[in-house]
Amino acid sequence: MKKRKVVIAILSSSTVLFLILMIIIISIAMAIMSGSDYTKDRREKDDESSIEHFVIKGKKVGNTHTLNFLFPSWKIENIKTELVGTSGKLKTKVKIPDISGSYEAIAYQVLRQSGYSHAGTCGIMGNIWAESGFNPCVIEGENSWTSGRSDMARGYGFCQWTNTTPPYTRGRRTNVVNWLKKNGYNPYKKSSKLAIGQIKYMLQEPGYDNVRTKVKKASNIGVATEDWLRGFEGIFNVSTFKVRRKKAYEYGKGFAGYSKKNSEKKRDAALNLSFSIKGSHVTFTGKLDGIPIAGYYDIKNGNISGSGEYGEGASSGEKGGFAGTLSGANARQKRVVLAALSYHDPYHEGFPHMCELWVYTVYRKAGLNYRGSCCASHSRDKNATKRGKIPIGAAIYSGNSYHSTVRCSCGRNAGHVAVYIGNGMVAGSQVPFKMTLSQWKRFFGYGGWYFPKN
Repeated sequence: MKKRKVVIAILSSSTVLFLILMIIIISIAMAIMSGSDYTKDRREKDDESSIEHFVIKGKKVGNTHTLNFLFPSWKIENIKTELVGTSGKLKTKVKIPDISGSYEAIAYQVLRQSGYSHAGTCGIMGNIWAESGFNPCVIEGENSWTSGRSDMARGYGFCQWTNTTPPYTRGRRTNVVNWLKKNGYNPYKKSSKLAIGQIKYMLQEPGYDNVRTKVKKASNIGVATEDWLRGFEGIFNVSTFKVRRKKAYEYGKGFAGYSKKNSEKKRDAALNLSFSIKGSHVTFTGKLDGIPIAGYYDIKNGNISGSGEYGEGASSGEKGGFAGTLSGANARQKRVVLAALSYHDPYHEGFPHMCELWVYTVYRKAGLNYRGSCCASHSRDKNATKRGKIPIGAAIYSGNSYHSTVRCSCGRNAGHVAVYIGNGMVAGSQVPFKMTLSQWKRFFGYGGWYFPKN
């Protein structure tokens, strides 16, 4: 009898151990799949963020279209093309910013051309120097943090991106490497091109809009250095700060006259465009310096006005960017979409952390009365429904699980709201301005939609 009990006990223990082992295996598998989905989601967002928006202005005299592409920090002027009939092509050379020199000089030029002040630029550069010595391929060495961890736990590149450290860094090294590969930069070949790519990624990496906005217009190098150290690197101690601040001030002196001499340097680049003409509406696609570019413009009384996109995934609008979103929309919905798309980067055009105000402004422009509130979360609680499909032009709200970095005066987490512009796309006071609906829901959750009745 005792033997039987012992056998049963042994079998029971084995069963329990087997079940525990299976639970562990399943948990690990789910974590891996979850991490994979997370990386994929973040990569999709990064790809969307790589698009640079620009405004198109110009004149039409006879069959000659003279175009100016106005980017946030640079421009291409006097692009002339003769267009007759329903289509046309253009092959020409244009002047674009020339970025060259040492890695420090490259970083300075890219930051300044992206609209960063001299003080803000030098504050960022002091931090980059402390992180990597401006070596775009450097990998973090063995230390108390990396000991016993995988290679991906080690910092990579200018900013020492790693997959493991807080605050917003899950998969951070993986994300920058994937973005560089996607956009034509070799992550492991030390070059000026890679230096440019890493700075460009740094300026759009998800999760760091607050500190970028803060440092961009900084007037004090020391303050900019501290803000970047706290907000982007996620660390702070006095000794670390002093070392970075000292180097930042050195850059401040070294590059004091540099912007006047070098930041406006230009070089030749090939511009190849294919045009489609429908009455007074013109769309185009093509490449600028080997990178996709696309856009549209309308002609009224000889004046040209429109928008464009530059980067991987650029869309002229005929297939989901601008005009395509209006398919199936009624007059009110069209007004909302066109009002939303009259902006190109609302987050940096007066609406940082003010998504509710931006949506209210869009509806006012469209002649509709949006029942707004102090924050997106409050508006969601009084307005939102999840019934049926989301109408074109509807406001869509973040879910309860999303926690923004802003707390409203009403005591709620402020949440987020944007506008569904149709064709599976969402526009909002966010970075990037346009996202797919699936991306938006994965990032912000989904709390329902609302469309004003009048």
